[in-house]
Amino acid sequence: EISEEVGVLVVAGPEKPLSEEEQFALDQFIMRGKPLALLLDTYKVSSEDFMPKKMDHNMEDFLKNYGVVLSSGLVMDTLNQRIAVETRQGYMLIRNVVNYPFFPVVHEFQSDHPIVRELSRVTLPFVSPFIIHEKEGVQYTPLIKSSSKSWLKYGVYTLNPLQRIAPGPSAPQGPFILALVLQGKLESLFKEREEAIIQSPSQRMVMVGTSHFLKKDFLGDHASMVFLGNIIDWLLQEEGLIAIRSKGIEFRPLKEISRTRQLVFKYTNIFLMPLLFIFYGVFRWRARKKFMAEFNIEDLS
Repeated sequence: EISEEVGVLVVAGPEKPLSEEEQFALDQFIMRGKPLALLLDTYKVSSEDFMPKKMDHNMEDFLKNYGVVLSSGLVMDTLNQRIAVETRQGYMLIRNVVNYPFFPVVHEFQSDHPIVRELSRVTLPFVSPFIIHEKEGVQYTPLIKSSSKSWLKYGVYTLNPLQRIAPGPSAPQGPFILALVLQGKLESLFKEREEAIIQSPSQRMVMVGTSHFLKKDFLGDHASMVFLGNIIDWLLQEEGLIAIRSKGIEFRPLKEISRTRQLVFKYTNIFLMPLLFIFYGVFRWRARKKFMAEFNIEDLS
């Protein structure tokens, strides 16, 4: 049983299946009107070798009771975080900076909600999307969505950042719901138990499809910490602190341009300056030659 003194509970990345008794304790915590945040991982990923391990938190029925399903796939997005990867070639250690689609940089927010109102972006590594099956009397608000150029990857066996992974023809396309809020009176999963409270008062819950954004191994991103702080403040109904914390968190991505324009800019940068130096050198040479020719004519006369 969870202590009555606990005002808000954050369940972040459980690595072992939750037993029925543990789920009952969580359920009754909710039924007592206490706010809860669930940050759930479909895969656990090591920052050393990027090998994924499928997670079994045994919370499928728990989520389904509240009208939510967590997908078993991972979201990949063309709008993503660049990461540095080191590889060894012989005696040399090569450092590569690459785009990593498994680190979506998301900026599709529910603009009116206090948790994300002041945010312009947040990175959610190895995130899985939610599917909502609405229950009567419960309000569902998607907080964060991936971009329209995202897709879902099932059957993940390797997450090598140097491996180029393109969406297959049958891959589900985004946007996907990556975080959401539930509000309303919720019913207990354990209604058959005599000791159970079977319905909550008006309640607040937050669900995020990853907990990796909290881990230093992947990202020491200030925006991610602000996002977590905003979740806790909103659950505690201390929304006045959110605007203060979120100030200065801005995201200004480069505007996406076509491949043709990329090539034009690339080769202009490569060849423009050398060509200008060549033209300048030819101009100076011809000017000097003309001057010397005129000098020699005047001298002979």
